[in-house]
Amino acid sequence: MLTAYKAFQLAIAVVFAVAVSDWRRKPGMVALMSRRWVTATRLIYPVLLAVFAWVVLGMEQVRALDLATLGLTGAGTALVVKARIDLGSNHTWAGYQSASGGLVTRGIYAWMRHALYAGVYCFIGGGMISVAARAPWYVTSFVALSVAYVAGFLVVSARRESLLLQEQYGEAFVSYRDSVHPFLPLQRYKEAPDE
Repeated sequence: MLTAYKAFQLAIAVVFAVAVSDWRRKPGMVALMSRRWVTATRLIYPVLLAVFAWVVLGMEQVRALDLATLGLTGAGTALVVKARIDLGSNHTWAGYQSASGGLVTRGIYAWMRHALYAGVYCFIGGGMISVAARAPWYVTSFVALSVAYVAGFLVVSARRESLLLQEQYGEAFVSYRDSVHPFLPLQRYKEAPDE
């Protein structure tokens, strides 16, 4: 079971890394964050993935907590892959937005506005649990600080993305924003006005 767990968890990490990464400069990309923030995130996330892989490879047994982390990393990866598919050519690296592709409200985006970011949160949450349960305190401390940075980066990116979309699409985005939760698969319904 240990070998299967390691293989499955590492395969999930590879799929996650491929799905979340898109460093190409695409026409019409708009920067949401400063270049320094984006560069720092691009440097940190492969290190976090490497530490996670190191922890997984060093496991000597599978605990119940490890199954929970597998669920979180798997769910996060599935969300990232689905979000990337639904975004299509609108997908860009975090910290950027495609200004030319239109407002995506289909697929997973009919259920949550920031599905890709939600998937990243799930994955790094699972990874953080694995690291905290198995790595030395100094590694855990470094990872916790790095995860806090990445989480903050994503919150700011999501907020700026929403503001830009509201500016670009006006009432269409406001209506979408008011009916779809940013990070959870919940739709919000307003009561119909009295006639």
